[in-house]
Amino acid sequence: MAIRMLFRPYKPIHIFGKQLPLTPGLIPKRQDELARQLGKLVVDHLITPESIQSKVINDASI
Repeated sequence: MAIRMLFRPYKPIHIFGKQLPLTPGLIPKRQDELARQLGKLVVDHLITPESIQSKVINDASI
């Protein structure tokens, strides 16, 4: 149930003009921030000049 609450509901739910707490779920609510942080993580740690260079060198030697 806790995992479902991270993703659902996708849109805020309003009753009598007030937004229900915890709607939308945490991930849809912060999707832009999550996407920026994930992109930064990929660029900073996964696709580094060193990793590209080692991949090119290892594939060339095969």
